[in-house]
Amino acid sequence: MKTRIAHLVNAVAVVAAVGIAGLLYSKLPDPVPTHWNFQGQPDGFTPKPLGAFLGPAVMTGVWLLSLFTSRASARAATRRGPAVLVHTLVIVVIGVVSTASLLASVKQAAPGGSLVQASEADSRSDED
Repeated sequence: MKTRIAHLVNAVAVVAAVGIAGLLYSKLPDPVPTHWNFQGQPDGFTPKPLGAFLGPAVMTGVWLLSLFTSRASARAATRRGPAVLVHTLVIVVIGVVSTASLLASVKQAAPGGSLVQASEADSRSDED
């Protein structure tokens, strides 16, 4: 993969992840689920502003780190192609996972979702 194409793919992936997070932001619960157990129930949460944009921030960090390390390494000049491909794949995978996480959070926060059912059950038990 040519370096310019890889940089373009990385830029598009980061911009798309930021755009998706921005579009979903108003629908996300606060706090945002960031980890699920084997039953598909959230068991780890992050405050909404951080949780929504954590994936795109990590993607940007990986991209910048790969840019600086590949240019700083003497061996990267001769083996830049495979390294750029790996970095691009890592960035795209992080984007897919963070987007899937945000979509799952929106789904579980929607009426009938497990977050809504859990909070309703908590409020019922508080009334008793």
